[in-house]
Amino acid sequence: MLGMKDVIDSYYKRVKSYYLVDVVTKEKRQFYSLQDVAKFLGRKDYRSISKYIDRGLLITRTSYKIYKYRTFKKRKRF
Repeated sequence: MLGMKDVIDSYYKRVKSYYLVDVVTKEKRQFYSLQDVAKFLGRKDYRSISKYIDRGLLITRTSYKIYKYRTFKKRKRF
């Protein structure tokens, strides 16, 4: 049975997550930190990714767009 702490932890983990959307295949991936996103994209530095968040821009040299949880949930189309 889940305790209140588990429920709160999962909520904050979900709300602070990032979503990568592949514009070609419409595949969606969830990441819990920008470091994980950078590792997935094969980047050494995660700080350059932050300028693409929630702007609807393609991340350079990829076919991905990145969104925070709240923006991702509000959008109907990608």
